[in-house]
Amino acid sequence: QRPAAELVDVAMDELTKAGAGGRAERRTMQDIAAAYWAEREAEWANNGKPTGIPSGLVDLDRMTNGWRPGQLVTVAAPTGTGKTTLMLQMALHAARQGRRALVLTLEMGEEEIMRKLVANLGRLDTSPTATPNHDKEQAALNAVAQLPIQVAYTPGATVAEIVAECHRERAKRGSLDLVVVDHLQVMGTPQERGQTRAAALGAITRELKAQAGKLGAAILMGSQLNREGSSGATGPAPVPQLAMLRESGNIEEDSSMVLMLHNPDEKTAPDLRTLYVRKNRNGPTGKVDLMAKLTESRFVAAAVEKVPL
Repeated sequence: QRPAAELVDVAMDELTKAGAGGRAERRTMQDIAAAYWAEREAEWANNGKPTGIPSGLVDLDRMTNGWRPGQLVTVAAPTGTGKTTLMLQMALHAARQGRRALVLTLEMGEEEIMRKLVANLGRLDTSPTATPNHDKEQAALNAVAQLPIQVAYTPGATVAEIVAECHRERAKRGSLDLVVVDHLQVMGTPQERGQTRAAALGAITRELKAQAGKLGAAILMGSQLNREGSSGATGPAPVPQLAMLRESGNIEEDSSMVLMLHNPDEKTAPDLRTLYVRKNRNGPTGKVDLMAKLTESRFVAAAVEKVPL
């Protein structure tokens, strides 16, 4: 009679205890103090560079210090803005830095995800109408295949199935640093009797946040905005606010960070994007200006794009 996610959690705990010979002793304050000081020394030695998993966007990393184990980071945007492309770019960059990444896609097939990764790494237009560069594309494909990144197509997956995939990957590879879940609103949500849709989504975000801590990984979770955050007949989409997170206030509450991708002027600057850091528990909020090169499945800093070649 217990929820599936809870049963998976119990099973994973039992497996962990069995492998370690029992539950680990609680750390002393001296242990915690030593770990804290080691982390601070690493930050000072890095001269301002992120000590967490870098996103690849320098201005964003200055605000976030990179992704940390145990964080749930929500990346929210209206449909078609490029949030999936942005999250894939972040996972690819992490893998290129030697971090182990897992992409769980609930909408795109694995070959479609591979196309985006290859286009990003090779700076290639892989759309059907583009002139192919076979040698360059083959080289990019081989490079992606050698990176510590895995992709799994999990249509309609529930949170229990997502959790099981994460633990399976960590057990198979020995470690897991970054997980991308795309996206929240298309996850299976078996609702208990009398439970609202918002409450069901809240249960998912709470579980993902808890699992980020147990996995020792950061989780990037895609999310849609509600209708107020999308463009319509009256004009462009408004600047996104936390209240526009679709269907559940738990998304904001459970997230360590909330990033919101916005297209400020679809008509005169269709490729311009602003990435807002709307919530950041351990640092400042702010914004980063980006240019979307969606034919190449990548984003670049807007300032870089303005420099003549």
